[in-house]
Amino acid sequence: MGHNVPVPPDFHFQPAPGAAPLSERPLLIVVGLTGVGKTSFTRALGWPLLPNRRTLVDRYLLPRLGADPA
Repeated sequence: MGHNVPVPPDFHFQPAPGAAPLSERPLLIVVGLTGVGKTSFTRALGWPLLPNRRTLVDRYLLPRLGADPA
């Protein structure tokens, strides 16, 4: 039950210039049930949030595989 999307032989992720390994970066993971205020908490502190995973797939993965996310 695959999607049969061809994967280019050079498919890989390159780190951005100046990127540091995650082990060298400060990281705090906020975990909680839906509706307890995780997003409100991080926004109030001005912390960055990761984009929605669907947004990431549409923006970065699908175009590399030749698929149209629209």
